Amino acid sequence: MASLCPPQKLKPSDFQPLITSFDKYLSGWKARLLSSGGRLVLVNDVLGSLPIYYMSSILLPKGVRELLDAKRRAFLCTGEEKCHGANCLVAWERVCQKREDGGLGVKNLEDMNHCLLMKFVHKIHEPGLLPWKTWFLSQAGPHFTGIPGSYLTMLVKEELPRYRSLTTVLLGDGSHTSFWHDHWIFNTTLAETFLALYSHCIQHAVSVRSVLASGLRPLLQARLTRAANEEFLMLSDCLAHVAPHERADVRLLATNKREPLSSRGAYLALHGSAPVADVAQIWAIKIPSKIKFFAWLLFHGRLNTCAHLFHRNTKALNVSAAMGCLKLMSTYLLGAALP
Repeated sequence: MASLCPPQKLKPSDFQPLITSFDKYLSGWKARLLSSGGRLVLVNDVLGSLPIYYMSSILLPKGVRELLDAKRRAFLCTGEEKCHGANCLVAWERVCQKREDGGLGVKNLEDMNHCLLMKFVHKIHEPGLLPWKTWFLSQAGPHFTGIPGSYLTMLVKEELPRYRSLTTVLLGDGSHTSFWHDHWIFNTTLAETFLALYSHCIQHAVSVRSVLASGLRPLLQARLTRAANEEFLMLSDCLAHVAPHERADVRLLATNKREPLSSRGAYLALHGSAPVADVAQIWAIKIPSKIKFFAWLLFHGRLNTCAHLFHRNTKALNVSAAMGCLKLMSTYLLGAALP
């Protein structure tokens, strides 16, 4: 029987169909005739959705992601195929932030890619033996230690730490929960809580069920330091109060809502939560999107106003003209917000 060939790394040219689909849409849009608000809608709803099929099963190379971001950035900022840094009024990192955090809500392709791949990892941890899951676990093993050259095994291993950091486990029988690396007790991992004890561990890939059945001592070295022994006694006392249930483990997002994992929920959890910025109120006002975009630039001080040009030593400051522009803008926004 011939040996299986190791998976070959995909080249950027292999993603040409995806790049071509971007160019097809961009060439069909009359970007110069669209307002900035209209371009923002197309970037979010169309260009942000095109790579989803690829990103659900493949980790896009960095060069491909940068090329797609360059096309989205150029279309949003100038409406052309390319743009330079001087044409971008706001950094792309700020644009990709949530609107509540002061950004435009444009999806970060790298984070979105990881969140879509985490759904694949989540299906492996869910109960049930689907045919593909049975085959994968028979090849990779229960702790994903087999077939080091397998593409699926490498994908799972790469996403597993991120998946564990974003999820928490409602303990059932503990058969699919990592004893050291999952969030199933103390709202953190035992590897982080008991550092000295974990440094004496000789078996890292063990489940909660196996530890509760055989005890904690077989996992550790014969001799423990004083700090490790104190942590051993403390952890043993905690495990004595843990009672497994005759049901499957349930994994939820480690957020206040404790909702089931989804790509959208994982993306929001990955970006964390922050106090709502004042600029987020702009998007709740019923005015044209181009006015909202203009007000967003004004809030961040990225318009070529008199004060901005004066700060850049480009134009003398005209106080009356600057105050008149600000007064006119505030009157327009307040008037548009009224019913």
